Amino acid sequence: MEFAPLPVPRGPAGWCGSHPTRPLTGVCASCGVFTCVECEVSLRGVRYCDDCRELHARHLAAPVPWEERREIGRFRAWWRTTVEVTARPHLLFEHMRPHGDLGSAISYGLVGCTLQSSTQQLFLALYVVAILAVGIAVALSGASGTDAMVILGIGLGLIAMMVATPLLVFCSFMVLASMQHLALRLVGAGQNGLNTTLKVACYALGTGWIGIVPYFGATVQPIWWTVLMVIGTAKAHRCSPTKALVTLVPVLLACVAPVVAYIVVIVIAAIVEML
Repeated sequence: MEFAPLPVPRGPAGWCGSHPTRPLTGVCASCGVFTCVECEVSLRGVRYCDDCRELHARHLAAPVPWEERREIGRFRAWWRTTVEVTARPHLLFEHMRPHGDLGSAISYGLVGCTLQSSTQQLFLALYVVAILAVGIAVALSGASGTDAMVILGIGLGLIAMMVATPLLVFCSFMVLASMQHLALRLVGAGQNGLNTTLKVACYALGTGWIGIVPYFGATVQPIWWTVLMVIGTAKAHRCSPTKALVTLVPVLLACVAPVVAYIVVIVIAAIVEML
């Protein structure tokens, strides 16, 4: 990849932000700093300053492995991406292209949500097998056809729940990410757009594998996702981790508050009933 200055004419009156003695010839497409011929570089026809060159060069040279799954294989791409988002999230979100490929990120996030809810789906599958077996036995025993239809209907309902659970979990995380992006915009961050924040949320769901662990995984995974959202939004939007955390915490509190209030009401009602 070449980092050669663009042959641009001398720009308007002013001086380069990095070289005060040189007249400016353009503006960095990433940070907006004034550039001169000495520090201005071109990546695929877009001008960047010298400081932003390395970051964007890494974006172009080393994208998220999942976005190269057609070249390296789906399982290998999933495995590499999951290892990176679990052990080296700073590198993954630095390499992530801020724009485009949202469909790839969504497919990866759905896999993570499926793994996260795998324990619940296993129990549902056992219930489905048991209920369908009972339904078949009732039908073969010559009992009322209505009874058999009710039992089979319950089994089909559980199958539908198995399919819908990962989708519902995924949609809930996307709603949280969208609310965080709105908060980022209110504090002057998130300039790369909602697409970038949603990509961060999808790749952060790569830690869904921990949901395989019964009881423990269901508690730890959302906390881990929250930490990755702070790291990812800070890297992808080039804002401070403090700003990313400050915009996410109120969103989580707003979502948790109704649940906490509901639990408090139940506890109070139980105490009153005992008195």
